[in-house]
Amino acid sequence: MNIQPTDGKLPAYVALGVSSVLGLAIFCSYLLWENKKLQEQVNTQSAQIATFSGEQGPPIGSTISPLHGHTVSNQPLILDRSHRNNDTLLLVLSPVCPSCRVNFHNWRYIVRLVQPDQVVWVDLTNTADARYMESVSIPADSNMILLDQEDASAAKLGGTPMTVLLDPNGIVKWRWSGVMSKKQIDELQALLTGPHP
Repeated sequence: MNIQPTDGKLPAYVALGVSSVLGLAIFCSYLLWENKKLQEQVNTQSAQIATFSGEQGPPIGSTISPLHGHTVSNQPLILDRSHRNNDTLLLVLSPVCPSCRVNFHNWRYIVRLVQPDQVVWVDLTNTADARYMESVSIPADSNMILLDQEDASAAKLGGTPMTVLLDPNGIVKWRWSGVMSKKQIDELQALLTGPHP
């Protein structure tokens, strides 16, 4: 079938088809540009928070309390974990950290061994919000601090995921940087459920 325009103009359906294809191409280009921007943002944040493993983090015996930052609702917060009756578990994370998501299974297990007020979730990127907390099943009433960068640096909380156990005086008793294995879970469980001096 050969269709010839009689008045020198393209038929309406051809013009509509061409503009639809052009519009779709522009929309796809926009989506690719947005995706590239988001990927660059994630890469920048990931570069700021390096993922460590093993023995990196605050030295055993160092004091890392008080911590300054703000809550998820952007209220100033000073968290002093010294002079308490029990240990404190710091769970250091970043919403853009894939290893943190892997480690949540381990953290959920460990959190069940202690009282809720003994657990402090620490966000190093200051990007956690209520939606993120819900997505990883952190209860809304949990202790969550979006930590000031100066405090994170001073406390040597520079990588995620990181698990730190503070004694009742705010002194580092145990720590692990990276995804916890069964060995680290067993060590921490023994410290949390064993006799306290």
